[in-house]
Amino acid sequence: MFRLAAAFLFSIQSQVVPPIEPKVPEISDYSAVRSGVPVSGRIIISDGKSAEGIIYFPSASLNLYVIKDGINYKSRVEISNLSSMEIIRWKKSADKNGFIFYPAEYNIIISNKSFTVLHTIKELWKLTLINETGTAVFFSYFYDYLEKGVWKNSGHKEADYPERHPHKKTVKKIILF
Repeated sequence: MFRLAAAFLFSIQSQVVPPIEPKVPEISDYSAVRSGVPVSGRIIISDGKSAEGIIYFPSASLNLYVIKDGINYKSRVEISNLSSMEIIRWKKSADKNGFIFYPAEYNIIISNKSFTVLHTIKELWKLTLINETGTAVFFSYFYDYLEKGVWKNSGHKEADYPERHPHKKTVKKIILF
């Protein structure tokens, strides 16, 4: 009986299949979304659509490692000094059903000066935006997996394609007013 149960459990575990459509993460509990620092702005997602309203950041500042003119700087930047942040590239990390792609390169405008950031900014992974229409939660990371050598989200074969072409609902740019 024990062997039969063990064989059944092994059979079930070996039949785990990846999701039908890889997506950006989803949220179902909106009860704690108004926490953080509210700033007026616009979020633009990869398909070009955008939403404008109050964006909630987890804190009033970000610790960044920025590159300017080839020199690396560690900088604490107040959210109020940011004009915009655009994600240029994502980096994949293995997941149990495929890959998670986290932002890995940003172009950030601070006081009308452009800086490159070459690390992920965890505080920007999940942002809440509230406007007259309601509440929306946006993610700057996404999931994807290969199926027969092709990326599920895009249908492309190039190994690094999702690093520059994220899921269509992924945050691409944040503009602050």
